[in-house]
Amino acid sequence: MADLYREHRVFGHNGEAMVIRVCFERLSDGQFAVAHTEFVREDDHLGDRMIEIGNTTAELLVDPDQPSLWDFRSSLQDAISAHDDVFSEFVERIQNAQH
Repeated sequence: MADLYREHRVFGHNGEAMVIRVCFERLSDGQFAVAHTEFVREDDHLGDRMIEIGNTTAELLVDPDQPSLWDFRSSLQDAISAHDDVFSEFVERIQNAQH
């Protein structure tokens, strides 16, 4: 049987937008990973953005190989920290390339 996953949405704010981290818990071993992070701003139409986030989540899970790309960790907090570290390095490289 294929792995089963439980979705966890973790909400925060970065000063400019609401940050939604869509995470999954692999039920076979209780490990957690961040599948994607979304930013919702005040001027976004909230209903449309939430539908888009749900669609993105479903699209990721349609590909059975997608979870093998995620960085699973022993706790939800560890998974979020690891994902945020990688994401912040990525943003920094883009900003440096633009200068």
